[in-house]
Amino acid sequence: SSHGIDLLDFSDAMLATMFVTAGCDYCDSLKGIGVVTARNIVKRAFHGTEADDCEGGYSTASDILPVLRVVLNRIFQSCHKNAREQVLPIDDPDKEEVRAAYERSFLGAIAMFRHPLVYDPILGVHVVANDVCEDCDVVTPASRSFLTDERILMEYQPYRDLVTKRELLYEVVGAPFDPETAKGIAEGLIDPRQLQVPEPTQSNTSKAAPHRENAATQEDECLRDEVGEHVSRDLTQGGSSNGMQLSSQDFSRAGTQQSNFSGAVTQQSNFSGVGTQQSKSGSAASGMISSLSPDLLASPSP
Repeated sequence: SSHGIDLLDFSDAMLATMFVTAGCDYCDSLKGIGVVTARNIVKRAFHGTEADDCEGGYSTASDILPVLRVVLNRIFQSCHKNAREQVLPIDDPDKEEVRAAYERSFLGAIAMFRHPLVYDPILGVHVVANDVCEDCDVVTPASRSFLTDERILMEYQPYRDLVTKRELLYEVVGAPFDPETAKGIAEGLIDPRQLQVPEPTQSNTSKAAPHRENAATQEDECLRDEVGEHVSRDLTQGGSSNGMQLSSQDFSRAGTQQSNFSGAVTQQSNFSGVGTQQSKSGSAASGMISSLSPDLLASPSP
């Protein structure tokens, strides 16, 4: 209802975070987390205010913890009791693998919404939208509001590592095809389902696509520089969060691995990078194969 879903003060970053929290193609929601609960969690984390239709209050500590850490903690606290038993308490090391698996999918899904691989018809190549990678040359300029939001999201170290290290980001959004193939796909002349998914290589991860002249205003470039400086600093917020922290090594493990999630996993885990998997059809991150127990996840969307 309109009473339960008020999104008037939601930024693009808040909307993306809410969509992932509620469950999407790239990340299933935990059981008991629907759209209204997701909206309330995200609003409180970003604004630090009470949201409608929530009983009681709780301290998000958003002035101490990074926003994404607050969201993840509250997801684990708000899910169905059967799911909570598999992820709580937060400081239980025996349940860390389950939380880590969900977090990889969660952060990877946000990256897919915020930084998808797209075709630039002017440059004639695949580029990362709203690129904030360390080697970025302002190929696809982001708006000032986007960069402001991204700076908030990047306060969480694992997300910052994911979106600023090109080799890690390509493991989630997919490695770019060569220009000729990319153009053929964009023009509908090549069926990507018949192609082999390209693997990230030194040539396509070592640098960004060519610079587009006059791509961004001076004001936006200044803000991008601020984001870059923010990326280069060690953030005390990222290191002081309560609960599990992922290192860059957690994002660099590509391919199939066998996971044992303290009884929560019933099948082999296929995490490519941070939880998304490039399908054999050639489309990057076309949907995730969950390795979490059915008791933990909500029913998938049709």
